[in-house]
Amino acid sequence: MEFQNGIYTEQYNVKVGPGVVFPAKTTMIDCGENLYIISPGPLRERLEDISNAQKNLHFVAPNNFHHFFLPKMKEKFPKAKFYGNKRVERISKVNLQPIVELKELEFQKILGNELLGEYVFYHNESESLVVTDLLFNFQHKMNLGTKLATILAGTNKGLAISRVLKMTTDDRFLMRKSVEGLLQFPFKKVVVNHGEDVTRAEFEQIVDKLEKYL
Repeated sequence: MEFQNGIYTEQYNVKVGPGVVFPAKTTMIDCGENLYIISPGPLRERLEDISNAQKNLHFVAPNNFHHFFLPKMKEKFPKAKFYGNKRVERISKVNLQPIVELKELEFQKILGNELLGEYVFYHNESESLVVTDLLFNFQHKMNLGTKLATILAGTNKGLAISRVLKMTTDDRFLMRKSVEGLLQFPFKKVVVNHGEDVTRAEFEQIVDKLEKYL
């Protein structure tokens, strides 16, 4: 694994329905003695590297839907610490610590949508903001099933907030304020879990159009 300014991402594909495949990524942040693994995927070719890293391991489920590989990671790394929401703990059957107990990572919870329950993380050394399902940025060539799904979700070919997020948001004003609040972090890059990473300027364009999405 080659970390750049303390951060590394591992890409993989996830099947979310018949013929529908989304790109996704795991973000790893090296904080000296501790390694934080946000939204762990299968990590098949990285398990040995992680085992040999000689670091305290922290696996983080950043929202209520990125938990599918937690049981596998718990089996592989039983001494690691695991973090996430109560809903994730019930579904994954993995004992989780609250995300607010993370000590070395800065973060902000996205309010107004408890179904998603997403936390966004900021890493100072790499000046990166790490988002999971808050934003999508699909720029790749898609099969027909994936293309239709992204068209319906409003996330086809470009940086966008999903219509699903809008439909499930309980308090749109609170959600908009939470997203706007992310600008407090001095990030230059946004690590997008589903799709291509973007610059701060591109993220600010989304913030300027929040009433269109939320």
